[in-house]
Amino acid sequence: MAPVLGVPPPPPPAPHMGPDGLILPRKPYNPCLGSSSHKDLHRELLFNQKIGKSVLNQKSELQRALDRHREMASRKEAEKMQEESHKNDPRTALQRAIEQRAKHIQQSVGV
Repeated sequence: MAPVLGVPPPPPPAPHMGPDGLILPRKPYNPCLGSSSHKDLHRELLFNQKIGKSVLNQKSELQRALDRHREMASRKEAEKMQEESHKNDPRTALQRAIEQRAKHIQQSVGV
């Protein structure tokens, strides 16, 4: 067994023999029980569960659906505002793109 988190496993103990000469069963060594970092992590997870904090960013399906709905609504609203601003503007999309590039070039040269 490889060392876990820098804790080497203890040497295997001598087998315990029963009165009839058979080896008695034993529990295997668990390296996690002796690891202080594992204990700290487990303690922190238990505390977060106790106070109700979601450590893994797990959301319910309803919460995810509401987030998607809000995102779609805000995206539609932004598109609607952009269309409204372009309706009042008599310039074509090509003219606006040329003006934006000209502004960008002026800003980069002016700096």
